[in-house]
Amino acid sequence: MAFQIITLAARHFQIMFVVFCLIFLIMSAILHYHWRRYRSGNNGVAVAEVIYFTVSALLLILTFSTLILPDQL
Repeated sequence: MAFQIITLAARHFQIMFVVFCLIFLIMSAILHYHWRRYRSGNNGVAVAEVIYFTVSALLLILTFSTLILPDQL
């Protein structure tokens, strides 16, 4: 019974992670379009875009690794 609850909770976490990734990707695509379309030659926006996508990728990789790491132990 307890194992079943843990498995169910893990499955919910996986579903929540996928939903979060989809929402995050949609918002990032909107930001990317906005930054490309309306930056009007401002180099600061280009730097912010690089920082945003670099940090975002690192956070998603770390989150994904915590999702699969307990299964590997």
